[in-house]
Amino acid sequence: RWIAALLTLVVALAGGAGWWWGQGPGSLVTIPNVVGQEPDVATAALQERTLIVKQAECNSLEVEKGMVASTSPEAGSHVDRESKVKLCISTGPQRLRVPTINGKRLEEAKAAIAEARFVFGKVTEERFSDEAPAGTVILALGASGKRLGKTYPEQGTIDLIVSAGLLPDVSGKSVDEATAILADAGLSVDSSRNTKAYSDEIPKGKVIGLITPGEITRVGDAVGLNISRGPQLYKIPDVAGMKLKDALAKLEEMGFDPWTSFNIRDAWGLAVATGTDPAAGAKLPKGATIQVLYELSVRG
Repeated sequence: RWIAALLTLVVALAGGAGWWWGQGPGSLVTIPNVVGQEPDVATAALQERTLIVKQAECNSLEVEKGMVASTSPEAGSHVDRESKVKLCISTGPQRLRVPTINGKRLEEAKAAIAEARFVFGKVTEERFSDEAPAGTVILALGASGKRLGKTYPEQGTIDLIVSAGLLPDVSGKSVDEATAILADAGLSVDSSRNTKAYSDEIPKGKVIGLITPGEITRVGDAVGLNISRGPQLYKIPDVAGMKLKDALAKLEEMGFDPWTSFNIRDAWGLAVATGTDPAAGAKLPKGATIQVLYELSVRG
């Protein structure tokens, strides 16, 4: 009889142990997958399994900021009841230091972007510059299209503005020559933007310079041409009857280069202008030489 009682006790103990470890307080629990869930929802799911939850923050490229990025131990692990589980709440991608990009040649800039764990996007524009050599980066932009700061999210896309070099110099060229040169540089000529101006250096009909659309000129923009009218002409005044010295002074004030064959300067007050060569009314550019004709007057 005592053997039967012993067997009954053993069976009872085995059953109790099985219940304890299989369904009772001593059984293991499996950590559920709560990645991507809101922290409160994930916490409740873990606490239902009699687990103790603690929260911490961590960076994540995949999980939206504020959601559960991972658990420790990870989902699928079997742990004792009342084990501690850390919920890692995403703070978004890690912010990394932005390397020096401006001033680098395009391929060097792409390499620097990749090495810093960012992603090169595209060249958004080529901009003419009198400071940055052609093919070098003028500006690095973030996803918002704004200039990058000192840090930027890991794997964030970086776009670049690249220099197209100097604007073509078309000064002194014909309109057709200038148009062809500009086309080779990726610019078109909009004749409605053309202007004309006087020039003492550029012959009439030739190009003085460009009329750009603004402070910044980009490849693909349309520009106008400032076309020379030649030198501006000024009418020679009638100086007949004026004292020779006054006539010379008046013409000089107007920008002409007057001269007279009466070389005794001290006696210019005795001479009276009778006209000019070319004659009054003729039009000449500033700096033109004009002879002042005279006669002597005893009236002083």
